[in-house]
Amino acid sequence: MFELPGYKIQEKLFEGTNTRVYRALQIENTKRVILKVLKAEYIGDEHFIRYQHEFEISKNLQYEEICKTCELLHNQQQLIIVQQDIGGQSLKQLISSYQFGMEEIFELTTKICNGLARIHASNIIHQDINP
Repeated sequence: MFELPGYKIQEKLFEGTNTRVYRALQIENTKRVILKVLKAEYIGDEHFIRYQHEFEISKNLQYEEICKTCELLHNQQQLIIVQQDIGGQSLKQLISSYQFGMEEIFELTTKICNGLARIHASNIIHQDINP
């Protein structure tokens, strides 16, 4: 399991091609956070610069539909984006565990589209949207 000084890893939420995402507790202040970790094999110049750029862009997005980005950490040849944990589940988990009514589907879809619209209005295109 992934370890990071100052954080207690609670669970792995997602693993993509070049990142792993964990739910964790910041030990110093018991704040719940999400850690998005760039895998060590992707630390080359191109990925490193792209990941730093992702951090810079996301920390400036201050919308209620988008989790707040807190900081960028460097730890043992790894880059880690620390984000606010709102305690949510992935859409994939929600769909598999809950029977949505039409009104709920409309409300959820509207929130997702509003968040994407705000991102696009900031001239940002999200390349990897996962349920």
